[in-house]
Amino acid sequence: MIIAVAKRKLRFYTGGGRNFVSVKDVSSAIVNSLEIQNIGKYYITGNENISYRTFFKKIATVVEQPAPQIKIPNWSIKILGYMGNLFGYLLKKQPLISYPVACISCENQFASSEDAKNELKMPQTPIEVAIEECYEWFKTKGYCLLYDVEE
Repeated sequence: MIIAVAKRKLRFYTGGGRNFVSVKDVSSAIVNSLEIQNIGKYYITGNENISYRTFFKKIATVVEQPAPQIKIPNWSIKILGYMGNLFGYLLKKQPLISYPVACISCENQFASSEDAKNELKMPQTPIEVAIEECYEWFKTKGYCLLYDVEE
């Protein structure tokens, strides 16, 4: 999603949302879980529950590109996903968006990570910082080259 916004390839968003978290925070939680050895306990490693619209705005600020402005109705994105599956099957190509991905993008996949924060001492890096770190990594690895943005 970060690369798509950086390259101005994403013009729309759906009504769903999810929980976003920094990979470094998840890594810390994993290391801490090995030290406390609470065998059999499951943890949700997360941070902030936000809509895709809000997430894309945060990305746009970091990558200095416009955020997607068009909200696609859920029924419409699901039809596009279904058509993606159909044409992908017929043309033997990976669809741009599949039906399962379309359905998931319409849902609010929110979760609480209180146990991980409290028991695993998982940090809660602001999402803007996580986006910035991720974007910088993408740039150093050549995923967001300037000539790609000029399309």
